[in-house]
Amino acid sequence: MARFFCSIKQQKGVALILVLMLAAVIATVVTVYQYKSKANIGLAQQAKNSLLARAAVESAKEELIYLLQTTPLWAERPNKARLAELELPEKFNFWGTPFTWNNAQVQIFDTASMVPVHPFEPRLWLNFLYRFNVENPDHVVAAIEDWIDADDFLHLNGAEKQDYASEGLPRNGLPQTTDELGLVKGLEKDWSRIGPYVTFMGSHVINYEFAPDALLPVLLGDYRAEQFMKMRNGEENISSDDLMVERSEDMMVYLSRRLKVSIDITIEDAAYRQSFVVIKANSTKRISYVAEKQPGYIGTDFK
Repeated sequence: MARFFCSIKQQKGVALILVLMLAAVIATVVTVYQYKSKANIGLAQQAKNSLLARAAVESAKEELIYLLQTTPLWAERPNKARLAELELPEKFNFWGTPFTWNNAQVQIFDTASMVPVHPFEPRLWLNFLYRFNVENPDHVVAAIEDWIDADDFLHLNGAEKQDYASEGLPRNGLPQTTDELGLVKGLEKDWSRIGPYVTFMGSHVINYEFAPDALLPVLLGDYRAEQFMKMRNGEENISSDDLMVERSEDMMVYLSRRLKVSIDITIEDAAYRQSFVVIKANSTKRISYVAEKQPGYIGTDFK
C-alpha cells in the first residue's frame, strides 16, 4: 500500500513537472510570437513612414517648382513684402541657408554662387580650401588638376595613378558628380565639410550676391562678408554697392538659370531627402526642368 501511494505521488510530481514545462514552452512561444508581431508592426510602420516622407518630399518639390515658375521670385531678389504676399516664410532665400516650408527643410543655392568643378579655377579653389582649413591646399588643387587632365603627367605636388591604392584612379577626365572629388588625394577627410558648397557646373566668376554665408569671406574678405550678411538679414540698411566691392563685368545681379535644391522631411523614425538642380530654359514653352536628381533615405539627425 505504501508503495502504491508513493507511486501515485511520483506520478503526480512528474505530471506537475510536465505541466510546468508545457506552460514554459507555451509562454516562450507566446513571447516569441509577440516579439515577432511587434517587430513586424514596427517594420510596417517604418515602411509606411518612409513612403509618407518620400511622397511628402515629392509633393514639396513639385510645389516649389510650380512656385518658381509662376511667381517673380526667380527674377527678383526676395524681399519681405514679396514673401508675405506669397505667404512664404521670412527666411526663404537662395543662398543656401536652411528654412522650413510646408513641413520640409529646404535649401536653395544659386549654382553661379558656388565653387564650380567646371570651369575649374585653381586660384578660386586654393582660396576656398585655405579658408576651410584644408591641409596643404596647394597640393589638393594640383591633385584635382591631375584628376581632371587627360594625361598621366604629374603636376608639382599633384597625384597620379601611383599615388592611389584603388585601380582606375584618378579618372583623367571631368568627374561625373561632385561627390567624386571626395576621392581626390587630400580631400577625403574634408569633403563632407566643403562638398555642400561645390557645384558641378557653375560660373568662372562667383556671384557673391547669392553666395552662401560660409563662402562670403572667401569672396569678400572677413569684414565685408560680415557687413553683407547683416545686410541680407535686414540688420543693416545698406546695399551691396555701399561695400565698395569691385564687381566683374561677367557677374550678374540676379539669379542665374540653375538652382540647386535640397528638400528633406522627417516623419517619426523615417527621413527622406531629395536634391536636384532646377534649370530655367530659354524656351517659353518649357520654363524649367530638373537635372542631377539624387534621392535617398537619411538619418533623423540631419541639421
